[in-house]
Amino acid sequence: WLAMPVRLATPRPDETATIEIEWDEGLEELGEVPVFTFPTQPGWFFDSSSSLHAISTATLAHLEREVGPGAGDVRRFRPNVVVTFDGATADEPFAEDACVDATVAFGAVHAWAKKRTDRCVVVTRALPGLPATRDPLVWLAHNHGRDAGISLQPRQAGSITLGDRVTVAD
Repeated sequence: WLAMPVRLATPRPDETATIEIEWDEGLEELGEVPVFTFPTQPGWFFDSSSSLHAISTATLAHLEREVGPGAGDVRRFRPNVVVTFDGATADEPFAEDACVDATVAFGAVHAWAKKRTDRCVVVTRALPGLPATRDPLVWLAHNHGRDAGISLQPRQAGSITLGDRVTVAD
């Protein structure tokens, strides 16, 4: 799909740098400017300190309803995994937050849910067929601590397959 070989890897300490992400003008109201450590090697792409990011269909649908068309478009949030909950939490936005500090099983792959995923200005950017808008980030800042989805660290290598059952293991 990328037309070149790729691999996921944790950079060594000598391959990282720390930067501050600056808000666009007019977004100062959103709070503290995040500081990230990121890979510095040519050809590396950095998006978070987690190798897995999950968000629920209920969260995306809620953003679409509350903020407007395109606000809950999955492309804005760039998750590896989109989860559909069953039962009482099926329509509950941000239900994935309850998984933080637990091990979540995606089929046979277990991952520690280490934190809610804090959002930055990347969710405001235009994408093909999706205009730039600050609205999702502003809404998240005022209503959900600027967070959407959860950041996870896998416990072992494995494959996650479309349709895998997702359970909280502990």
